[in-house]
Amino acid sequence: MKKAFMMTIVLLCAVAQGAWAQWQPSDTEYTRLTEEGTSAQYGLHTLATADGKTIVTWVVYSRETMGYQLYLQILDAQGYQTFAKGGITLNSKPTPTDVPNYAIALAPNGDILLAYNDSRDGHGSRYYLYRYTQTGQPVWSADGVAFQTKSLGSNGDDESATESDCALVCQGDNIFFAVCRVEEKVIDGSVVNERQWQVKVFNANGEVATPEPLCINSLVMYLLPAPDGDVYAIYDTPFYNVLAQRLDATLTDRWDEPVEVDWDALNKDITYRPHVCVDATADGGVAMAYNKVSDSQTVTVFNYLSPDGKVISNSQAPAIGDIEDGRVDDFIMATSGNTSIVLYVFAQEGIDKLRYNAIGHDGHYLWDATMTLSEHDEAYSFEIIDIIPQDDGWVLVYGKGTAYATIRSNFYITKIGLDGTTLWTKQILPDEFSMNASNLVTIGQYAHLYFTENINFTTEGPFLLTTDITNANTGIQSLPKESVSEGAEANAWYTLDGHRLPAQPSCAGIYINKGIKILVK
Repeated sequence: MKKAFMMTIVLLCAVAQGAWAQWQPSDTEYTRLTEEGTSAQYGLHTLATADGKTIVTWVVYSRETMGYQLYLQILDAQGYQTFAKGGITLNSKPTPTDVPNYAIALAPNGDILLAYNDSRDGHGSRYYLYRYTQTGQPVWSADGVAFQTKSLGSNGDDESATESDCALVCQGDNIFFAVCRVEEKVIDGSVVNERQWQVKVFNANGEVATPEPLCINSLVMYLLPAPDGDVYAIYDTPFYNVLAQRLDATLTDRWDEPVEVDWDALNKDITYRPHVCVDATADGGVAMAYNKVSDSQTVTVFNYLSPDGKVISNSQAPAIGDIEDGRVDDFIMATSGNTSIVLYVFAQEGIDKLRYNAIGHDGHYLWDATMTLSEHDEAYSFEIIDIIPQDDGWVLVYGKGTAYATIRSNFYITKIGLDGTTLWTKQILPDEFSMNASNLVTIGQYAHLYFTENINFTTEGPFLLTTDITNANTGIQSLPKESVSEGAEANAWYTLDGHRLPAQPSCAGIYINKGIKILVK
């Protein structure tokens, strides 16, 4: 009787919470994490914790404050939301009119670290570091800890200076925090924007642990964890080079001087927009891909940086695919073991092609030829979302435009084997779907896609789609007839993908009994 009573309570809780149970696998049905009509959602970030939780943050534009507010939601291992629908507000201070660039990281004890900028006290945009518990309580001051970048020189304007971007990595008690400072300067009678990245280390109490910041003149910077509590700093130079340093907790470069990953490498066409994909490798190194101008053509190049500062020879760094007439547009990269795969859009003779290739970290191709996943007229577009490494291959998540000059796409998941061949493809989300931003978290056999949607010219969300990435179908396809028959068979228990269990489950999770989803705690 007691056991039956407990099961009734759990079932009632599951029914009462309804929409709060987020792990509901489907290829087309998705769940809203905010109240209906909430709009102007941007800056979507996600983090997976070691115990199966997912931390989700986003910013919302407020017409009342004419700025953005930062929100937090945490989903537990079963997909239940920690806070009320819509999350909790972490920062509501005045922000710039542009969408804030911010970063999140996890401390060793599970606390959430946030680097966020606002325009308080009448100054331009300034970055602050926050630390919150997973219950949403501030560990340090609720106002955060200011980074306080240094002026770039006597002819700079400190009042008009802004801090435009940031990077954040936590290594034990050391928090590596980098901020890009932008100042207007007058050079030879012309006003120019000078950019400098400044790096500091903060301790677990929110205090600055390095007396002086490391200052590097660059447009972009990436921080990644390195062995022994160090971090890698990957950045560009005014001469279009890619450089790297390995920094310890005192911001000393263990390699004595920056390593030149590639020279004259980054795309320097009419508009200089450096873009480098970086990914930590199993051996503690860094895999990276970047665009390079070669013989007047833009190609995507792969390179590998080892923990001791060695790279693939610049002259031998392989282009992803053949160098041919055309251009590389968007691309992403993922790493598994000693192999990286790059998925990219290649435009050639009026046709956009979605291509991929896998490369070992010694610079050799795994396959004889670059694979073409899909192609169509370049008036349409591809949206590349993510690559999920698996033991027996990779899962590619992407969208394919459906009409000229629109932002609507059909979205797909394709599984490819270790030899690059396509194993299966399935469509997710409704036809002609308009996605704004997305992040993907993989837990077991499911990919949890968090995204915002364009609805009537307004960005709404975030939303969540949970899809099975182990096969071409998601969820319960068809339960055996005996699962709903009379008698003892009616009490049979099933997993969400339709597999019958030998007995009532004792492990926590969501199961099917008598055609009803039941949460077992």
